[in-house]
Amino acid sequence: MTLASIVEKETGKADERPRVAAVFINRLSKGMRLQSDGNDSLRSFGGEDARPTGRQVRYREASPFNTYVIDGLPPSPIANPGRAALEAVANPARGPTGVSLPMGPDMYSP
Repeated sequence: MTLASIVEKETGKADERPRVAAVFINRLSKGMRLQSDGNDSLRSFGGEDARPTGRQVRYREASPFNTYVIDGLPPSPIANPGRAALEAVANPARGPTGVSLPMGPDMYSP
């Protein structure tokens, strides 16, 4: 459920979710950090307000939900995942997905 919630927030396109899920699963299997920008929108780091403080500053913030600084998954989901995200995590894309996401108007490499 937690990984599906991250996939949900990473892309708004249902057809991209299996690839995003595969990339995140690959990262987890290699012991890499997820580095998901979708988690940045959570911004409930220790009850702080949601004022943006600059991307580089936010990436260094200590939080159990900041996938730029924690290993593995956050302690709970970051959003309510939809059916496409749940299905993508259950059936990620097959083939050479690697550990980074393609650049594009709706996808970026975290």
